Amino acid sequence: MPHNVSGSSNGRPAVPGDDGRVVEHGTHDELMAAAGLYADLFTLQATGYTG
Repeated sequence: MPHNVSGSSNGRPAVPGDDGRVVEHGTHDELMAAAGLYADLFTLQATGYTG
């Protein structure tokens, strides 16, 4: 998974990991809908850009 999570929103599959384990996989839209680790990280990072 890229360090910049916002770069994953281009339709390519993303594979968030936790401690070296794959915990989710899917497109940006699928992962945001799942409301898991990826969505948490994306939202946290987006908050840094939007305040």
